[in-house]
Amino acid sequence: MEELSKMILPALVIGLGATLQASVGYGYGLIAVPLLILINPEFVPAPFIFVSLILMLTVSLRNRSALKGKTFNWVFFGLVLGTPLGVFLLKYFKDINYSVVAALIIIFGLSLSLLKFRVSIKPVSQGVAGFMAAVMGTVCGVGGAPIALLYQNEKGREIRAALSLIFFVASSLSFIGVLFGGLFQLKELMLSLYLLPGIFVGHWLGPYLAKYTDQGRSRPIIITLSLVSAIVILFKSA
Repeated sequence: MEELSKMILPALVIGLGATLQASVGYGYGLIAVPLLILINPEFVPAPFIFVSLILMLTVSLRNRSALKGKTFNWVFFGLVLGTPLGVFLLKYFKDINYSVVAALIIIFGLSLSLLKFRVSIKPVSQGVAGFMAAVMGTVCGVGGAPIALLYQNEKGREIRAALSLIFFVASSLSFIGVLFGGLFQLKELMLSLYLLPGIFVGHWLGPYLAKYTDQGRSRPIIITLSLVSAIVILFKSA
């Protein structure tokens, strides 16, 4: 029974996070990562990143028509710049509590959002959001909030398409780093197989839940999940 639970629980956790991602466009990592670490820390980061690639690609392809006329070059540029900086900070300035800084940044962004301060989606804001997401994701493992908050006022389908495409690129960069670091080998590939059923479940259930979230509920869900993100980061730093 214990062995069976070890096989089923990871897939259920991924299924929950994947359903949220496929319906809202955000929240997959927030839900899955802390729970996977509790079940088996070896699921994070490499196996988790690997199955993330599949999820983000399928969600962005499903909603690709909502991407017409939109460009994300500056977000990607910010991601590329921010990732090595995050690695540098993590390697040479280990004593700084980056988690608290990241949580405060998220809370500041939430405050602006609740005060109805709307940031326009322009090259500068895209670049800054991508940069912050890459640095935060590298140093504390939860980096999606800056991008999610930037796109929170878009329509539901556009949010799913944009965030999933951006997170696919971010996951690709992370996976390349994991590969070059020798952190994804046969053992990690086998662990990934435990998680894959959850990806398929989330991909199937997501569109049904999207009918609910698309009725003007995406923004409050994103704000709530961003707050959860800040709490998770602070909890991890304690």
